[in-house]
Amino acid sequence: PAFLPSSFTRAPHPGSQSTRIRWRFARGPWRPLPRHQLENSVQSSAAVNTTEQDGELHFDDVRRRVGAIFVGSIGNLVEWYDFYAYSAFALYFASAFFPGSDPVVQQLNAAILFAIGFIVRPVGGWLFGHLADSQGRRKALMISVLLMCFGSLMIAVTPSYASIGLAAPVMLGLARLLQGLSLGGEDGTSATYLTEVADEKNRGFYSSFQYVTLIGGQLTALL
Repeated sequence: PAFLPSSFTRAPHPGSQSTRIRWRFARGPWRPLPRHQLENSVQSSAAVNTTEQDGELHFDDVRRRVGAIFVGSIGNLVEWYDFYAYSAFALYFASAFFPGSDPVVQQLNAAILFAIGFIVRPVGGWLFGHLADSQGRRKALMISVLLMCFGSLMIAVTPSYASIGLAAPVMLGLARLLQGLSLGGEDGTSATYLTEVADEKNRGFYSSFQYVTLIGGQLTALL
């Protein structure tokens, strides 16, 4: 029927063996809602569940809201810091990873690898967007941060060109590729997560932390 929502939760009668029955209506008979959609729905509803009494917000609800903002934004700050730390320090380590003695050429090579990170960001957004829909927002955010950390670790432990030759810039390029994929996934997923966990009156405020941590990560890298 047109007046029924697309999905709903029906509590069982007393004594029922199942604790909760969920159904979905979509152009046909009623059917169970897929597990991954249930998990996303439960995570979002649990994060934004408000418990107001006498016009005051309970401490537990405030703690859940602050935790949701922290989870959705702190990874964004860390990733943008790692991503721009490369550009901040490329001036110093470019000569160690690229052949030749001309510092201008070495800096240009480092800039090309920096651009690769931006080029693959849309691909990362698509991959992690699919992962977030199928496995949950928090899991996608966690994997994204771990991938960024792994890329930064690769840059830190890659030997110089004098030690391993052309393998040095190749490994550096692979690390930047991983960082670009990670950042593309984190950017879209964190914005979606912050919007979903926000209540109706504060969606703009919650979503603003995505951009605040973006600039914060860039400034932290420069400092």
